[in-house]
Formats: sequence, C-alpha cells, structure tokens
Amino acid sequence: MKQLNEFEKQMLIYRIDNLKNLSNKDFMVSFAGIVNDFDLLQKEDIENLQDHDWCRDNIRHEYTIIKPLSKNVSNALVEEKKDNTGRQRYYDNVFYIKGKNVLLSSEWYDGTGRKPDNKTIFVNWLRGLVNSNPKGYVQVSNSVSHYPCQQIFYGAPGTGKSNTIKRVVDEQEKRCHRTTFHPDSDYSTFVGAYKPTMKESYITKDRGTTKEEKIIYTFCPQAFTNAYVEAWNTEEEVYLVIEEINRGNCAQIFGDLFQLLDRKNGVSEYPVEADADLHSYLNKALAKTTRTDIPDDVKSGKKLMLPSNLYIWATMNTSDQSLFPIDSAFKRRWEWKYIKIADAHKDWKIEANGEDWYGFICQINRIISNMTSSADKQLGYFFCQTNEDRKITTETFVSKVIFYLWNDVFKDYGFEDASLFKYKKVDKDGNRFGDDLDLTFPDFYDEDGNVAPDVVAQFIEHVMAWKGSEKE
Repeated sequence: MKQLNEFEKQMLIYRIDNLKNLSNKDFMVSFAGIVNDFDLLQKEDIENLQDHDWCRDNIRHEYTIIKPLSKNVSNALVEEKKDNTGRQRYYDNVFYIKGKNVLLSSEWYDGTGRKPDNKTIFVNWLRGLVNSNPKGYVQVSNSVSHYPCQQIFYGAPGTGKSNTIKRVVDEQEKRCHRTTFHPDSDYSTFVGAYKPTMKESYITKDRGTTKEEKIIYTFCPQAFTNAYVEAWNTEEEVYLVIEEINRGNCAQIFGDLFQLLDRKNGVSEYPVEADADLHSYLNKALAKTTRTDIPDDVKSGKKLMLPSNLYIWATMNTSDQSLFPIDSAFKRRWEWKYIKIADAHKDWKIEANGEDWYGFICQINRIISNMTSSADKQLGYFFCQTNEDRKITTETFVSKVIFYLWNDVFKDYGFEDASLFKYKKVDKDGNRFGDDLDLTFPDFYDEDGNVAPDVVAQFIEHVMAWKGSEKE
C-alpha cells in the first residue's frame, strides 16, 4: 500500500472517466479492476452499493449494483443471480472485490435510449470519492495494473509531457530504458542488429604470443530489446519511454512488433516469431530468468510476447504531428493522455519588460489560435527555461520563443495583423522616435549581433495589447 502522488491521482481519475466509453460488460470488469487496485471503496460505500433504495435514489439504478454471494464460491448459483424482483438477467458474472466474491449488475445506460444515463452518474460518484479524500490521495495495492501498459502523452510544446513521465519513472526509481524517434529511426535502431565490433585476441606464433584486434559481428540490442529482456528477467515494473514518437515512421520502426501491442491483462495476445538474429540473442539473454509465467517459446527466444510489467510510454508534440502521421490501427492500441497548457505557478517573468510569463502565454496562444484555428502550435509553460532569478532572459526569449513564432507560426500563417509587426527606433537614451517600421526577425538584433531589448519589449507590448479580429 502506498500514497498516490498528484499525477497518480489524475491517472486514476482518467481511468475512471474512461469507464463511460466501455460496453456494459467491460464497464464492470474495469470497475472491479479499479476497486481491486485502489482502496477506493470504504465499508459504507459498499453497503450503499448493496442497498436498492440508495442505488435508485443516487445512481438512478433500478437494482443493487453489488450483490453479495451467500457463499464464497467461484461460480454463482442460479438463485444467487436473481435481482430483488426475482429476475436473473442483470447479474451475469462473479467478481472478486474487497476479498469477497460478488455479483455486479450489468444494467447500464448512456442516455441514448429511453433509460436515464446512469453510467455518467456512477462515474461522477466514483470521481467524487477520489476528490473528497481529505488527504488528497487514495491507497493503491502492490499491483502494477493501475497504469495503462501503452500510452502516449500529447500536447503543445512545453506542456511538460516528458516531465510528467519523469515524475513516475525517474523520481520513483523505476527501471527505465529511453529512446528518441527521428526520421532516420528504423527497426534496427529500435530493436537491434548485427554490427561490427572490435575484439582483442591473442595469437601464438614462433614461440611468442602477440595481441591483436580483429573485427567481429555481434548482435547489438537497442532500447526495445533491452527493456524486453529486463522485463522478462524481473517482476518489477520496467518502462520503455519513447520521446517524440511521431517524429519517426512508426510502421517502419515497429514492424511486426505492432502485433504485440494487442494486450489482454497486460500480456500480448498475439505473439510473433522472432527473426533468427533476435532469436539467438534472446535464447541467451533469457536463459536464466526465474519467472515461472514465461512460456517456453518465449524463454527460448523463438517467439516474442510482451509481459504485463513492461510499460511503453511515449510523448508526442502536436505541433509536429505532420512529420509522420500515425495511422488509426496504431492509435487504437494506445491510451492517449492529453497534457493541457496550464499555469505552473512558478511566477516566471520575461526579462525584457517584466511581463508575467503565463500572462504572455495565454495572450500569444489566443493569437496563434486565431491565426491557425488550432491549438497545435500553442506554447506550454515549460517552452523555455529561466535563469536563477526566475526570469526568461531576453536572449532566451528571442532564440526560443520569437524564433519559434517566426518560423513555425507566422511564416506559415502570414503576417497580416499589422498591429503585431511594427516597432519604433530607439535613441541612445532609450527613447522611441520616428514612424512605425515593419518588424522582421533580424530587427530583434542590433548591428553588433546583440539582442535589442527594446524591440523585444515592443513586440511583447503589442502582443499583450492585441484585441483580436472577426475571425476569432
């Protein structure tokens, strides 16, 4: 049992919210899984779910949601499955909850028919249990199943996607293997391949021994294989983290490993044959595993099958989504976690004119949304970093923020809004004079190549004064 941190709490709420998207059978299977993974239901809650009047008045459910069995049996008797009116059809499966075998009702509706939407009511009630906890956390069992096996954290650049994973993996000292996809990534850089390496050897000749180095070819495992082997050699959680997953061609990189992403209870449903090189490597790498749940074909390296303790998590910048579009079949095999642009409450300031960083982000994102009709190109709070004084230096602001805006937003979507792209010259005393001039990127630097702070300040002022247009 351990306390959940804030991120884990949000992951639990995300899992609860996902219940609404499931069929009735899967709805209750997942509900039972949540209850077993987390100490979410207290004695009073279980009593309420077993009370007909409470379920009707609070969940708009006509029958008890939990029906206890009179005997601790694995298969409920016909009589046990009948509801309070004597009908059997709403109690089909036996579930193990809080140490007891129970029946769960499968009568759930989403409001599309004549019946009221009791699914949403029940999900909101579960959310309330999490949010009403006075300590801000719930308890979780030692089971690792409360995390999705495969999920992609996506959002605008700078929202903290990698940091979100870091809080789970690094700060909790999980076993982790990292890789970053790029346009040249392929199966061999993700899984492994034979490569030439140098090996020392000793040759005895003419009664003397000499040392020489020769080139040999050995199989060099990469991130996937290293994580896969470690996961089958331990029962602890192992994470394979893929940064910028959409910057690589996923179909080319994963190859037939794509089939492994279909999992049931965390284990691949459809094992795939390993090629001869990988087979030979895995045969040695998994020979000494002490796990009893590893199939013989997997232990020998003949077949590949992901274990339930191997988690594959990835990040994706929505601003880069056009590099290699991810097809729908690949998308369906992942959970998707949107990381929203939010105030990190770090009180960061922009050095050029003292403007509040989050205030600037909100305003520039309004402009970006107006120009692009999309949130993909917007800026997150951690788009750039500050100095020790919690200020974004003028140099950093120009090289990171303005460079990005000019090259990834304004260049593609136009410079039509004249109010943003004007500036005045500044004399040696810092006074602005003359007519408005058209602002181009080189104008942010003076003749000596140094950043011009007042030009930067003028641009920020124009951004903050922007009122929008009819398009917005």
